[in-house]
Amino acid sequence: MNKILKIAISVVLIVLFASSFVEKKNGETHLNDMNCIALLELAADYAYSKNQKDRYDEFKKKKFDIYQSYPDGHLLSNQIVRNKIKHKARLKKSGEEYLNSALFNCGFSEKFGANYGFIKPKDR
Repeated sequence: MNKILKIAISVVLIVLFASSFVEKKNGETHLNDMNCIALLELAADYAYSKNQKDRYDEFKKKKFDIYQSYPDGHLLSNQIVRNKIKHKARLKKSGEEYLNSALFNCGFSEKFGANYGFIKPKDR
């Protein structure tokens, strides 16, 4: 009986450890998505200031697609605003190249950014 109890406790501990690891991964994805939303908002604002309505609409659509992957109220708007302010300061300091690399790091291909004037295609 004592041996069965030890095995049961071991199994429970392994399951708890595995589930906490999965939750941590999902938390990292969640934070990355909030960061990408902030970048897309900044890119949309940038496109709007350049009077590029099509690009503005596309960035807004991408942002909306990420929002739709979460339940209502799951993403914290104040965290997104803080990320956007941080990225805006970096954009002012580093210029358009920062926005290029940040969008690329967010998972957008060079083709996506190049179509919108942010990521320059590599020389062939």
